Amino acid sequence: MQQRTAELAEARDEALAANEAKSIFLATMSHELRTPLNVILGFSTLVRDTDRGISEEHRADQDIVNHSGRHLLGLIDDVLDIARIEAGRIVVENATFALHMLLGESHRLHVGNQDLFFSVDISFEWFILGWSAHQTDPPE
Repeated sequence: MQQRTAELAEARDEALAANEAKSIFLATMSHELRTPLNVILGFSTLVRDTDRGISEEHRADQDIVNHSGRHLLGLIDDVLDIARIEAGRIVVENATFALHMLLGESHRLHVGNQDLFFSVDISFEWFILGWSAHQTDPPE
């Protein structure tokens, strides 16, 4: 019985160490991906906004690059948030916010290969209690 308990404790310690290594890897790789992606997005936006001779087809292509890059950047940010949550570096607190300001505009939601557009018309102010998250350490 004592041997089994010791084996389980060792397995637990190994699993915790592996989980910590995974979190460190995710945070490191996410930052390594974000830096060049931000350069690509910035340059693509600069070319699109400053090149007056660009054809509409090329402008549309650059819009696709920017949209896809922003989507990828959002996924990377999600991975970073998960790593921070696992490391206990994000605190979630209750916060009051203006729901009408959040929903009173058109929104776009990407689901699978489809873009869904929706609009909510709220003609009154409605404040609700929700959640807010913030880091407990300085931004990396």
